[in-house]
Amino acid sequence: MADSRHFIGMKLTADDVQGVATDLRANVISADRASFSSRDPESVADAIAQVADRLAGTVPGVTALGVGLGGRIAHNSTVASAAFLEWEGVPLVDMIEARTGISTIIENDVVAFTEAEHWFGYGRGLDRFAVITLGVGIGYGLVIHDGIVADEDTGIGLIGHWPLDPFGPLCPAGHRGCARSVLTQGAITHEVSAALGREVGYDEALDLAVAGEPAARRVVDDAGRGLGRLLAAMANLTVPERIILGGEGVRLFEIAREAVDQGIAADRDPRAKRLDLVATSGDNLEWCRGAAVIAIQTYVLGTHPGAERR
Repeated sequence: MADSRHFIGMKLTADDVQGVATDLRANVISADRASFSSRDPESVADAIAQVADRLAGTVPGVTALGVGLGGRIAHNSTVASAAFLEWEGVPLVDMIEARTGISTIIENDVVAFTEAEHWFGYGRGLDRFAVITLGVGIGYGLVIHDGIVADEDTGIGLIGHWPLDPFGPLCPAGHRGCARSVLTQGAITHEVSAALGREVGYDEALDLAVAGEPAARRVVDDAGRGLGRLLAAMANLTVPERIILGGEGVRLFEIAREAVDQGIAADRDPRAKRLDLVATSGDNLEWCRGAAVIAIQTYVLGTHPGAERR
């Protein structure tokens, strides 16, 4: 039965930790969050423990805890590197378990998100599908023959280097028109802010595009065409049955859908089948739910499939 076991899933950002308590089918029961003023691992682990304690009080008992974060993970226990936290070689699982007493596993957040779609979401029952996440960064997940594709490079963010526009802006690594410089929330808000001469947020930039503000519409449509080209490339290379879009920036897909279709058409043979594209809600709790699924998989299988492929 779904309510026979309960799990906690968390997502680490640069400023806070968000978490959910779920049942065995990853249905969210409660949610919580805590901010941290320092990115020192001890301070972050303290914040995780605080959230875990509050979430544990909302369910009869916690079987396991999963944490997802953007970065490279070693042996599901150590943060090998996480640039947004300025961490390298942090034994996060030991630190969390010492504070909570709860069996813990950590994983790259895009892997966790992909596994949630694999077991309980839009990828359930499919032999192969791909995931693209939009937000602070660009994420890519792939399931083939019912198994996730992951190795030691997972978490570097390689998809962010994918070239989309030879005349596009430069990214911090010096690539012109790569996915990171075109599709991230920061890239879009930077371009719209520069065009308008004032600071705008991501949702405001999209709202301005919807309202027909010329500069915002141009930037958003350029990003949409770039997204379409990325989707076409993923489809051409991996032939997925479905591509699932998610992340806190996924609203771009809706607002720039016509431009997305133009980008797909530019790089996809007209004889090819129409892409099956599905967008998730973009709720940040989706990331937490993904981390809970990693904990559920470990309980059910003794490990989670992504770990077996590294």
